[in-house]
Amino acid sequence: MIRIMTEQDLEDVYGLIRELEGEGPDRAVFADIFKDILEDPRHICFVSAVGGHVIGVIHLRREAQLHHGARVGEILELCVAGAYRSKGVGRALFEIGREWAKDNGCVLLEVTCNLSREGAHAFYAAQGMGKTHYKFSMPL
Repeated sequence: MIRIMTEQDLEDVYGLIRELEGEGPDRAVFADIFKDILEDPRHICFVSAVGGHVIGVIHLRREAQLHHGARVGEILELCVAGAYRSKGVGRALFEIGREWAKDNGCVLLEVTCNLSREGAHAFYAAQGMGKTHYKFSMPL
């Protein structure tokens, strides 16, 4: 079952992000960011749940960008629990995210993916996304 994320999903989503990142952010910091995301109308998170537990999450943001002259949707996180990968959960979350972006006037869907996540690169390519940009970053 896929639904919009709620406050009650905090612990399950925190566990998914920790699994994705290997450790993840501080719990209190995560909770503050989680609350902010739920309250920000530019953001949406959908979760896939089985038996009352969240097994996957997609977090998207929409924003107007000057260089596109339009709204763009961006996948900020897409994470599926290891035991549920390659079973269509990620594909279903991606599809609902794509539809949400389209329904909200976005003309483009983007994602940034760590260079080390080759499996994720293949996943996004299989969904029809092309590798068109480089992302540069620096710690502050």
